[in-house]
Amino acid sequence: MIRTAVEAPKRSIVSAGTGMLRRGGLFESVAKRSWCLVWLGLLLLAGAGVLLWHLQAYGVAVRLFVVERLADVVPQPFRVQDSGLLAHEFSGRDPVELLRAVMNSVTRVGPDPSGGVREFLAHAKAGGGLVCFGMAHLYAAAASGNGLQARIIGLSRNLGDRYDAHTTVEVRQNGRWVLFDPTFNVSFARDGILLGAEEIQKAFLDGTFQSITPVSYRPVVYPARLDAGLLTLLPLFNNVFVLDAQRERLVKLPPFRYWLGPRIYVKTLPGHPNEHVRFVNTLYWIASAFLPLLGVAILALGGLCWWASRRVAASDAPDDKDQRADVTAE
Repeated sequence: MIRTAVEAPKRSIVSAGTGMLRRGGLFESVAKRSWCLVWLGLLLLAGAGVLLWHLQAYGVAVRLFVVERLADVVPQPFRVQDSGLLAHEFSGRDPVELLRAVMNSVTRVGPDPSGGVREFLAHAKAGGGLVCFGMAHLYAAAASGNGLQARIIGLSRNLGDRYDAHTTVEVRQNGRWVLFDPTFNVSFARDGILLGAEEIQKAFLDGTFQSITPVSYRPVVYPARLDAGLLTLLPLFNNVFVLDAQRERLVKLPPFRYWLGPRIYVKTLPGHPNEHVRFVNTLYWIASAFLPLLGVAILALGGLCWWASRRVAASDAPDDKDQRADVTAE
């Protein structure tokens, strides 16, 4: 008797709720088509993945931050484990000697392996080659591990052109950022003063780059050479970026990567429009944040509608106790 009295209100509440669902024609129609919502959510997630893959192919699957002065940018530091590992392999606080040590550890030019600093180092120690991206990360991590302030610099003739681009490193010296290139074993100077990438870019845009000369260091094992001097790299200073250190894999997943993932700092140039930067940023926001969040929300709605339709169907089915009571009565 007590059990029946307790269960009766529960059944009445469930019956009332399912009755409302049955009377709600719009909700019932949506519930019966929950699979459409699921497919739409999956389609949005797939579209986000395809767009993100294309942005990655062009090297712009990152969030661009526009700044007025690159000299003020201090990017995300390397992980302690990575910088500590490189400091164990290459020791010293002289950026030139450290540059030489890193370039003597890589014997040939070759494609970078997937991964980060640890993978680059292991690949080089196994006799594999690296290009400018891997060399820059090795040198910057080694400098950071030895107590120097270093940051990775990207150069590109045009935004999104990965093949007409270069990656190098700047090290903080006497309050200024100075470029030390771990691919070509050079720096650049004007009137005997070593320069940073932002200063070289200004000279390129002002047309005063003739006063800049390359400073070559002692021979190293790594075979890449800058035979034509600054003229080889000069067009790439059309766009100068400061790159963040590589981040944990978890924050590379959408939608977290838009707020916590990789980012690049780019300088605004007087008289140069930056609509292309805003356009790339918008595409990246759509691919890494908007479409994933919308897809997950629609998937959740589809799952909720499917669950609700199952509850409605279950409430419409005759209860076993009622069936037994009917049989007994007969």
